Amino acid sequence: MKKALFCLGVLLSYLMACTENPFGGDEISQGNRLIKGKVRVNDATPENVYVWLEGFNLSARTDNEGNFQIVLPPPSGQSSAGGVNGIFKMYFYLANYHLQSIELAVQDGEFLYSQGPVNSKGELNTPVFLTSFLKIETRVEPSSVNQNSIQPIGVFVKLTAVKDSVTVINPRATGGFLGAAFLRNKDTGEVFIVRSSDSTINEEILVTREPVERSLIFNLTRYPLTVGKYEVIPFILVRHEPVPENLIRSLGKNVEDLNPAYLSLPFKRQEALLEIF
Repeated sequence: MKKALFCLGVLLSYLMACTENPFGGDEISQGNRLIKGKVRVNDATPENVYVWLEGFNLSARTDNEGNFQIVLPPPSGQSSAGGVNGIFKMYFYLANYHLQSIELAVQDGEFLYSQGPVNSKGELNTPVFLTSFLKIETRVEPSSVNQNSIQPIGVFVKLTAVKDSVTVINPRATGGFLGAAFLRNKDTGEVFIVRSSDSTINEEILVTREPVERSLIFNLTRYPLTVGKYEVIPFILVRHEPVPENLIRSLGKNVEDLNPAYLSLPFKRQEALLEIF
């Protein structure tokens, strides 16, 4: 009986040794559908970078340490029977930073580990590094206002190109003012939109290293706000380098329009805070 068990153990060990995944060295039962990596940002903290995998339309956002991971669906759930094959780009996106991408090989619906930028564990060999091309600084004056106040509140945004000139769109603007801004309650997440006018004209601004400033004035009579602290976010669009249309669409419906979906666009900017008491 003991001899029979010993022989069975040897046989099982042999069979297990023959089930290696030829693409990455992991066991087939685990698969190679996971990619992990880290993103670095040259002048800011690395959270909220948008990571998007073309072809699969999968996405993730980096955490506070710049880490992310994306998992492919099982091959049986992909668009091609038995799993997709090909070379696919993974993009790393912040709206006011240079777009970066890497190429990943997929075979039979799984990533090919130990190839290109990926090691044998499905991790990127080196961090992806993003550099800014546009600085966005926002301030609000006064920064603290009584809920019943009728005094004007100013939102000011200063735009500065880091190196080369940058085209910025100031939507729904007139007379050199900022067209609109979002006020997002820090506690509830509720979003309010304030506008300088009812204009439908888009101003195109060529921003250089010489700062350009736009402002918007509103009051709590026209835009009543509840007590709380509000993040003040200018409504601007950046047109500096080509970004895949499908990447923008993947962020949500109408993310470049004047609605709360705009806040899904990932930016790095100096935050302004308005307190209503």
